[in-house]
Amino acid sequence: MKEQAKNNLRIFKKFARLAPYPIRLNSITNREPPEPDISCNLSDGTTIAFEVVECIDESVAQSIYGSLNLKEVFYDKFKKLPKERKERFKVKFGNASFGVAFVKEVSVRKKTSSIPKIFDYLLTLGNTAKGKFDLRSHPDLKDVVRWLSIGRGEFNGPLFDVPAVTSFADPAKERIESKFKKEYEIKSKTELLAYYELQPDLPQNLRLPSVQKFVKDNIKSSIFQRVWIYSVRQNKVVFVYPSLKENG
Repeated sequence: MKEQAKNNLRIFKKFARLAPYPIRLNSITNREPPEPDISCNLSDGTTIAFEVVECIDESVAQSIYGSLNLKEVFYDKFKKLPKERKERFKVKFGNASFGVAFVKEVSVRKKTSSIPKIFDYLLTLGNTAKGKFDLRSHPDLKDVVRWLSIGRGEFNGPLFDVPAVTSFADPAKERIESKFKKEYEIKSKTELLAYYELQPDLPQNLRLPSVQKFVKDNIKSSIFQRVWIYSVRQNKVVFVYPSLKENG
């Protein structure tokens, strides 16, 4: 099963457990295009299809996935440190977590190659060093790293993190609109499930008015009978149109 199909299945099963439909969980299956992504049966045997779309824009996705990849590189390079240097690092930072903020425009290659120099810098610090360290004047790191932070606690460290740096525009309307325009092979009642997971949820008063208006103005010209917006982290439906009261 392709990665996107697996993810759609994972998200839909979470949604199905709280949806106000009697969905038979063992009936949920992936479908191939041009059919909608998911097919499932209700307890009375009725089949419903769902198209699934994540509310995330590409700049956010690239930043988040890039951060995750760099985080893995930190751990990999730490494991490969010479034994003596690794032991020194553990003595100094066995209870520490690090946040490293790279210069956004710098290539991944330069960020990766700077990691040994970051380790070198950290080893010059004291055994109890913590807080935020500005590296914009560091001779070797100033063009690659903006700052790094050190936290102390009951960690089994060292722990590494690379914050994703990007602006968080809300893509819900754009993503839903793209699905309204797509052509499908329809075999049953079809609904749209848009979800937030990696993309931070914006406050409802900033997000929902424009989404609500778009959906209300355009749903009749789409193939969807209903649109859901689901927050994975809150495990909550934050918007549905039409409501179940309006259209059972």
